[in-house]
Formats: sequence, C-alpha cells, structure tokens
Amino acid sequence: MRFPRVLMAALTLASAALAAPSAADQAGSALGGAEKGLRGLSIVGASGVDASLTMSASGPNGEQADVLAFAKKGEDRRFLGLGGPVEIGGATPQSFSARYSLRLDSGKAPRLALVVFGEVANGWYRLGPSATTGEWVTDNMPVGSLVPADFNTLPESPLEWSSVRRAWFGLVLEGDVSGQLTLADARLSEEPYRATKPATIVCDAPGSWSAGCDPAVVWTLTYPDEAPDGSACMEFEYSFPGGRHMYAVPSVSCPVGLADGYGSLQFKYKATVPPGIDGLLVMLGEGGAQWYADPAPPASEDWTTITIPFDEFKLGEWTKDDNGKLDLGKVDRVMVGLHGTAQEQAASGTIRVKDLCFAP
Repeated sequence: MRFPRVLMAALTLASAALAAPSAADQAGSALGGAEKGLRGLSIVGASGVDASLTMSASGPNGEQADVLAFAKKGEDRRFLGLGGPVEIGGATPQSFSARYSLRLDSGKAPRLALVVFGEVANGWYRLGPSATTGEWVTDNMPVGSLVPADFNTLPESPLEWSSVRRAWFGLVLEGDVSGQLTLADARLSEEPYRATKPATIVCDAPGSWSAGCDPAVVWTLTYPDEAPDGSACMEFEYSFPGGRHMYAVPSVSCPVGLADGYGSLQFKYKATVPPGIDGLLVMLGEGGAQWYADPAPPASEDWTTITIPFDEFKLGEWTKDDNGKLDLGKVDRVMVGLHGTAQEQAASGTIRVKDLCFAP
C-alpha cells in the first residue's frame, strides 16, 4: 500500500535513548493487545517491499522481540510496518513510544510512523522521528494532533479514541534501502509527551521555502553554502520601493503537530533590513491564522542563534483564529521575513536562515 503523501515531508523529531524495562512493567496500551503484545502483530503495508517477520529472543534484555527484515528498490516512498489490535482504556492517549533497534544495510535511515484506525476504517497518522541506527533506543511522539489519512471514507469524522481498535507502527522507506528493524515494545500511553531534543525543520534543501510578497517586491530564494560551518542555508534577497508599506515573507512548511510538546522556535540567522523597518517578521502559521513574534528579532550582520518562546507570539491583527489561542498541534508553517515602510527610496537586503527547529 502506498502511504499518504504528506508523510513524505523531510522532517525529523529527536530520539532519546532510555533504559529498557520489560513490556510487562510498562503502563499504557500495547500494540498487538494486552494479552499477545508483539505476538499479535503482523506485517502491513508491504506493497513494493520484500519483507519477512520472525520473533526471537533478541530484545535489549534477551526478551522476545519482533524482527522485521526489509529490502526496497526504486525511488518511491513506501510504508512498511507491523500492525495489530490495540485496547484503549478509559483515558485518552497522549503519547506513543517504541523501543527498537535498526540495522541499516543500505540506503538512508527511514522515518518512523504511527497509524491508528477507528471502527469505520478511518485512519489517522503521525510522522515520527528518523529512526536511529545501531543501538537500542526508545523514540516517543505526541498523538494529540494526528492527521486524517487520505483514504478515509468519512474524511470529516474526528478521531475518537474510544473507537480505535487497530494500530500500525512502522517505517517510511525512501529510495533503495534494506535492513532489519527489531521491535521490543510499542505502546500508546496516557503520559503527556515531553520533548527532550529539538524537532528539526528542513530549511536548507532547494524548494523547501516559498515566499509571499507585495507585487512591488523583487526577490530570489537560493540555498548557497554560506552557513557558519560551510553548509547550505536559505538565502532570501529582496528589493522594493520605500515610502509605503511593503511585506516580503519567505515561509517553510512543517508537519501538523510537530510543535507539540515544545516550548520555543529556534534558528540561526543573518539579516539586513532597511532603515525604517524594525527587525524581522517571524511568524507561525496555524491553518489560516498567523502568529507573530513580539518583540521582533533585530537584524544581525553576524550569524546569530535566537530562541523565541511560544508565549511571545501574538495573533496578527490582519488574520483570524477560531479560538484566539495558539494551538501548537495545528502549526503547519514557519515564516521569517520583514514588513514595514522603508525610509530609503529604493530598499534592499538579505535574510539567511539555518538550523530551524522547535526547541524544548
């Protein structure tokens, strides 16, 4: 089965290596069901992938674990996972965790993904972290903002956890890739998700940014190797007439829900702005609403790292929000640009951005 297209976004969450308790000691709803656990899981979504599943005493403490071997050829993105029943208790799940190790024989590390299904076969999914290779890790992700799948028969139907009966956990495979995923535990939990490391937003790949500008603005977006470490960054060059209000706003998309569990927006930047304009316009997009950072980050002739707490973002008076509240689970875009009235007759400048992420 081809996985929903939105899971192709090149984004990652950070993973945290934790101690490995036995499955019996853990609370929450185990994938595969409380009785069978890992033995209740089977291969799902294996179209276009050679895959096999075995169980052996290969867990981090010698316990039974599912061993999923895989090999894929071609550039298509494919989902491969393990699926089975899940028994949701009375409380609403807040997070998902998986304890696994990944051996990668070829290709690049796949991304983790979770899908849950309701009684009418509607599905909701979440793109997780890029899988960590070579060691046992526990990766976590929030589940408060799962995205409806493209194949839903009732696309407007909301997720009701009380109706969830099945869940899939697996890998989003891209390009020629082969290896082995060993899964020791996978479960939904009532414990809130707490971010421990930054969630990176890809911002230095060609095509990752677009721009919304006044028609009078002349602009270019490129990705030169001009970051402090010599790597690529986003570079936005602009020019526009002075004496009247202008806006020039590059933006980059991020998966809905990526900001869950985080406390701030962080990035490196180097920027020049014309006299008359006070700093950068940094915004979070929440559907159609736009929330701007106040105070505005100042221009900087040198590369600077800035961390902006989410509570410093205000709703733009030019936009509307359904509840007047910044809902981190709905943030889908980050913008770094400028607006205002330049004093010069002909204004111009450059904005460079690198290492954009949501920080704990």
